[in-house]
Amino acid sequence: MVKTTLIGVILAAATFSPALLGDEGGNRPIDLRSVDELRETELRWKEGNRVVRVGLDPDWPPFSSVNAQGELEGFDVDLLNYLSQETGIKFKLVTAKDWQTIFQQAQNGQIDMLASTAFSERRARDFRFTLPYYYSPVVIVAHRDTSGRLTLQDLSDHPIAMAHEHVLTHALEKRYPDLELTLHPSMQKTHQAVSRKEAFATLTSLPNAVAVIAGNNLTELRLAGMTPLQFELRFAVREDWPELVQILDHALANMPIHEKETLFGKWLNEGYEEQIAWLRVKSLLLVAGSVVAGIFLVLLMWNLLLRRANQQNHMLLEEMGKVRDDQARLNREQQHFFSMVAHDLKNPLTAVALNADLLRMKTAHHEDGVPRMAEEIGAVSRRMQRLVQKVLDYQKLVEREKKLTLLPIDLRHSCEQAGTMLTPMAQNKRSSLKLNLPEVACLARVDQDSMAQVLENLISNAIKFSPPESRIEVNLDQEGAQNLLRILDEGPGIAEDEREHLFERYARLSNRPTAHESTSGLGLSIVGELVAQMGGDIQCENRAGGGACFLVRLPIVKLEALTHS
Repeated sequence: MVKTTLIGVILAAATFSPALLGDEGGNRPIDLRSVDELRETELRWKEGNRVVRVGLDPDWPPFSSVNAQGELEGFDVDLLNYLSQETGIKFKLVTAKDWQTIFQQAQNGQIDMLASTAFSERRARDFRFTLPYYYSPVVIVAHRDTSGRLTLQDLSDHPIAMAHEHVLTHALEKRYPDLELTLHPSMQKTHQAVSRKEAFATLTSLPNAVAVIAGNNLTELRLAGMTPLQFELRFAVREDWPELVQILDHALANMPIHEKETLFGKWLNEGYEEQIAWLRVKSLLLVAGSVVAGIFLVLLMWNLLLRRANQQNHMLLEEMGKVRDDQARLNREQQHFFSMVAHDLKNPLTAVALNADLLRMKTAHHEDGVPRMAEEIGAVSRRMQRLVQKVLDYQKLVEREKKLTLLPIDLRHSCEQAGTMLTPMAQNKRSSLKLNLPEVACLARVDQDSMAQVLENLISNAIKFSPPESRIEVNLDQEGAQNLLRILDEGPGIAEDEREHLFERYARLSNRPTAHESTSGLGLSIVGELVAQMGGDIQCENRAGGGACFLVRLPIVKLEALTHS
C-alpha cells in the first residue's frame, strides 16, 4: 500500500507545475513522423554513428546513480536501453566523480550526449536539446527543526545549499539574486549539509528529494514546501548532431505513457526499498561483535528497523500529500497577490470591505442585525473586487495588451494538469472527473497559461452545472488537421436561443449552478477570446442523452512546416 501510494503521489505531482526552469527556447517543435520516414540524412547518420557516448550524473537518484557494484542504474539507464531498442543506436554510458566533471567533458567533446539535462540559454550555446521526457516540481527540503510550510520568500537571509552546474542553481542566481547560495559537488552533499544544519534548506526535484532522504536515511529532513518552479528533463546533444536530436524526438514522442510510468515506477517501488534495506543491513553488520551474536542481532534489529522505516514512510507520504493539497491554494494565493495592482476602483472597494469587517467585529455582540448587515456588505464588496479583476483581465485580452506566447505544447499534459487541479472540486459534489487521452502526443501551438485557463473554466463549469454524483468527461483526440478537445457534462444543457450569446461578455443564462456556486458571466467570453487568439474555435452542443458538450478545435502542429519556417 505504501509503495503504490508513493508512485501515485510522485507521478501525479510531477505533472503539475506553473513555471519552467530554463528558457522558452527549449520548447522546440518536434518531428512526429515515424522512424521509417526519417530523412535520408538521418538514416545515413545512424549508419555512420552506431555508438553514442552518454554522460550520466553519478549522484542523481532515481534518474542515475552508481550502485555498490560500481554500475550505473536508474530511470535514465532504463530509458536509454528502451531508446536503443527503438532506434538501433548503441549508447555507451559514461560517468565521473560528479556532475560538474561530466558536464565539462561534454563541453570538451569527450562525451556526445548528456541525460537528465534541463534547458537554459547558457547550455544552449554548446548543445541541442530534445523533447522533454520528464516533468517534475521543485520542492524545498529543510531540517525538521523548522516548522510550517516554507516558500521561496522564507529562504531569504539563510544559507541555501545547491549543487555545482545544476540548472536550478543557475535559475536561482538569475531570478533570486538575494538568496545566499552555498555550492556543493552533488545533491547528496546539499542534503547532508542541511541535515548537519550547515545550511537552512536545499531545493531539488520531488523524486530526487524522496530518493536522497530515503536512500541515505536522513530522517531529520522533511519536505517543507512546493515552489512554482519545475524541472523539464531532456537529453542534451552535441551541437553538430541535429540528426540525433530528431531521432530521439521520434522515439520519445511515440513512447506510450504506460511504458514511461512502468520504467519510472520501478525506481520508486523496488529501487528505493532495496537501497534502504541494504543500508540498514550494513549498519547492523557493523554493530555485530561476532558471527553468532551478529546473526541474532540482525534478526532482532531488522524487525525493529522495518517497523521504524514504515513509520517514517507514512510520515513522509503524509507530508507529501499535504504539499499536493496545498498546491491549489498556493495558486489561488498567487493570483490574489498579482491582482493587487493600482486601479481606480480597487482601492475604494478594498476600503469598503475592510470597514465592513471592522464594523462587524465591533458590533459582534449586538442583537439589532448590524453584524449581519456588515457581513453582507463585506461579502458584496469582495464579490465586486473579483468582478473588477475579471473585467480588467478581459479588457487586456480583447485590447491585446496581454501578449500570448504561442509554443508547441502537448495538450495531454495540459489536460492532466487541469484534471489534477479540479478533481477535488468534483469530489466535493460526489462526482467523477474522467480523462480520456490518446497514447500519442497531441501538439498545438498555444499559450501554456491561457490553455490552462481555458481548461479550468470549461471543466469547472461542467462540475458547477451538473448535479451531484455526475460524470464529467474530458476527451482528447485528433481528426484531420485538428486537435479535438471535448468537455462533457450531465447538466441541463444550453437552451437553443441562448447558444448564440454563450461567448458574449456578461452573458447570463437561464441555467444556474446546482450547488449555488458563484459565476460572473465573464468566464466563457474569456475562454472564447483565448481560443480565438490561439488560432482555434469553440462551440457548444447539447448531448442526446442530456447535458452539454463544449468542443474546442486547435490546429495540429505540423513539424515539417515548423522546420521550414
